[in-house]
Amino acid sequence: MGSFDEPELRIRRRRVADALTEHGLAGALISDPANVRYLGGFALEQPWQSRTRPTLCVLVGGARLIVVVSD
Repeated sequence: MGSFDEPELRIRRRRVADALTEHGLAGALISDPANVRYLGGFALEQPWQSRTRPTLCVLVGGARLIVVVSD
């Protein structure tokens, strides 16, 4: 899969954030690898990834994407 440039990713995050706001939601928890790639431009699928301690993202106000990783 090709990579995406930062302006494209900002547009995608803004579009999703606007849709969340229209539905009265302050943010979204993103855990599906395809959705993380779409909004963040990176893959969560690593061979060492633990199913019991997943990595996920949170899309919050201002279309900011926060990555949450287990320690």
